[in-house]
Amino acid sequence: MNRTPSTDAARIMPRFTRRDRWKTLVLTCALLVLHRPLVAQEASESTQQLNDDTTLLDGLRDRRLFDIAEDYCREQLSQPTVDPTGQSTLVVELMKTQTTRAILSNLADRESAWRAIDMTAAEFERTFPDHPRKFLVQIQHALSHLAHSQLLRQELDADMATDSTRVEALEQVNLARSLLGNLQREISGAIPDRNGRTLTEHELTSEQLLNLNNNVRYQLAVCDLNRARLYEPSDRLNRIDALNGVSQRLIEVQRSASDGQPLWWKSKLGQIECLRLLGTPTEARALAESLPRREAPPAIHDSLLEQEARCAIELGREDYSQSILTEFNAFNGRTAQLELAVIELAVDLATRARTENRKREWITFAADLSKSIEQAHGRYWGRRADLILIGATGVADSGTGANETSKATNPVTSPASASNNVELNLLMRLAEEANRKELWDDALKAYDRAATLALSLNQTDQALRMDFQAGKILEKQGQHRLAAQRLTSSAVRDDRLLFAPSVHLVGCWNFAKAIQSDQPEQRKRFEELLQDHLQRWPSGTAANQARVWLAGEYQSGRQWQKAFDLYLLVDNNSPHSGKAAEQAIDCANRALLVQQQTGGSTESLAHHLIEQLSQKRRSLQKTNSLSFRLELTQAELDLTFGSRKPDPSLANSLIPIESAADGTLANMARAIHAVSLSVAQPEQAKQLLAQIAGDEPALGLCERCLAAIVENPSAGESLTSIHELRLAAIESALATPAMQQQENEAARTNWMLKQAAALNSLDRQSESIPVLKLLEKRHPRNAGVQMQLARAMSIQYGKTDPQIPLDQWRRVAARLKSHSPHWFEAKYEVARLLVESGDAASATKLLKYIQAIPPGWDQSSLKPEFEKLLRRSEENK
Repeated sequence: MNRTPSTDAARIMPRFTRRDRWKTLVLTCALLVLHRPLVAQEASESTQQLNDDTTLLDGLRDRRLFDIAEDYCREQLSQPTVDPTGQSTLVVELMKTQTTRAILSNLADRESAWRAIDMTAAEFERTFPDHPRKFLVQIQHALSHLAHSQLLRQELDADMATDSTRVEALEQVNLARSLLGNLQREISGAIPDRNGRTLTEHELTSEQLLNLNNNVRYQLAVCDLNRARLYEPSDRLNRIDALNGVSQRLIEVQRSASDGQPLWWKSKLGQIECLRLLGTPTEARALAESLPRREAPPAIHDSLLEQEARCAIELGREDYSQSILTEFNAFNGRTAQLELAVIELAVDLATRARTENRKREWITFAADLSKSIEQAHGRYWGRRADLILIGATGVADSGTGANETSKATNPVTSPASASNNVELNLLMRLAEEANRKELWDDALKAYDRAATLALSLNQTDQALRMDFQAGKILEKQGQHRLAAQRLTSSAVRDDRLLFAPSVHLVGCWNFAKAIQSDQPEQRKRFEELLQDHLQRWPSGTAANQARVWLAGEYQSGRQWQKAFDLYLLVDNNSPHSGKAAEQAIDCANRALLVQQQTGGSTESLAHHLIEQLSQKRRSLQKTNSLSFRLELTQAELDLTFGSRKPDPSLANSLIPIESAADGTLANMARAIHAVSLSVAQPEQAKQLLAQIAGDEPALGLCERCLAAIVENPSAGESLTSIHELRLAAIESALATPAMQQQENEAARTNWMLKQAAALNSLDRQSESIPVLKLLEKRHPRNAGVQMQLARAMSIQYGKTDPQIPLDQWRRVAARLKSHSPHWFEAKYEVARLLVESGDAASATKLLKYIQAIPPGWDQSSLKPEFEKLLRRSEENK
């Protein structure tokens, strides 16, 4: 179905003919030209259809129905009946819609929204290079860049953007000025061409071009005004010089415009703004009051009242401010810019109020107005209102937040006053709303001021809550170092507060997150933070978590005993108690292994650690699973690092665990019970072992204890039953289903090596060698397998056929690192077997070679054996 613009407008118009009172002014007074076609006031140039289109699109933009407005413009432009006047009007309306959309768009969508306007302008230029009304579209294109610059400048003023935005704003205003300057020259050149010739109905007349040229001159002045306001605050002289130049150009525009025309009014408004920015608010007020206010159009009246509100702030005259607010309350269709100015005026009145009640009234008025702005004008303007309140209420911002409390306060903030409590509640509300909307920077500013104000009111608990919320925002932004600094310093500011430990602990966590892998020195600072935490708050849930973290740091630094001590200090009722106990057990084993590897005696240290574990166990219920775990650990440490004696009396403590504990602990108890009976009652020990046949970890525990006992046998003690029990445990472990799985190849290899060692201990080399050969085939580069096989072959064939183990030891020696412990062993065995085989000369040559190559065998534990073998080989040459 073919639709004409008139029928389409007639169909949609009833929804939008009544203008809402909350209509948003999306541009400053300099951009009021956007709200009507530039020459639509000329009766000879307008039609009822164009008026209908303009009214319709105004309504759609007011309701932020940008997609519908853009589609409508494009649909009408595609109609074959549209004439050049309609084309230019619709393209201008389309670009106005796109500009409004860009201003109100989210930050992430802005770039594409502004780029769409340039694309529209370029498409028009390409499609209609000689359009009779192209100047109108070109001006609208320039005004979009000016609008972009003004938006960025306003956000800088509202502290909504970083200072880098200033560069982008200057780029936009310079681009707008360049486009307008070119247009001014083109329009001036086109005016003489209109004289003396007949024009088509769509061409602009000389008078229209003159008016248009004057409008461009005004917009150039607006560009200069915006650029002047973008000067750095410290560049005061250039700012003043620029503002004086703008004021003079606006006066020239006024002379070219008739009194009462929109352009005349707008130039007057610009002049008032210049006077105010030049620091002469009295003159600005005088100019505003000299204007025929009743004759001003509604939009101009709105902007005039906004300028007067800002003058009132500068003057500080309560009677003048009151008169403006009275007029504001009676004014309908208020713009967002006007309401923002009135919020600033209300806050200023609160600052100057002489009574607490009056202060509170003005703050409440400003807060109520800020709530309504978002509903009336949208989220963007609601944010602007909130930022004004954040910046204008509370304690003067020192730039450091609440962690360094400023002693200076503004007149609104007197400690313990009711108005200050109102301000504090307002700031807390603004902070929470910004946090909920994920406007992190706004929320941080509000929390900063709320915390500082709360401190000035001696409300330290509220200050800590605000600092905590600010810290969590920094955490969300990944600024962990700043979050840590804020949270830890705020918590220690008043460490008596109930939730201070929790805040400090979160700060410690953030500090840990901030530590880089190439900053090991920072880990020391993390330890200091946790130590400070435990000194201030030695009890409670937070202290237990701090102990776990600090003990973890000690573990990372291989400070096993310090970590062990901290883990044992974790409260029994803490959710971390089980994990802490397991880590303590691991630290105890590692501390003893280090002691063993350095050649020290482990028995004394083992008894010390066992006693600490015993104290921890006594603080628990006897039937507690953690108590059972500690009891088993005590026995395990004694068997592996302490007395290393199978003691049947252990049954008294193990049997209750076997009957009362769950399957894992019960099997561990049976494993240790079996070890304790390995000498005195070997058959019963094997029965206990059979009960844990499928539990590979329990079998591993049994094997470790037995291996430790045989490594340090008591004098005259028979080890056969221990070796047999160990072999049974190993073979039982190899038979478990887990060991049959391919992914457990490394564990299976380890068990088979232990099996071979146990067989060798029982002089069953004929059985161990096939096991080791199988392993050698599977892992030809495994030095451990090669060593075990060579040792077994030395025992099995050393006297009957020494060449077999000799070849094996040579292969092993060739693969080992020179002068390593295993290399020395392999070389010794090669030399020994050469002697055994009757080749003493080759053995002597090899031994002297090993002795001559620095450092020789002096650092080897086999030095005595090497020297004895050398003497023997020399004797047998």
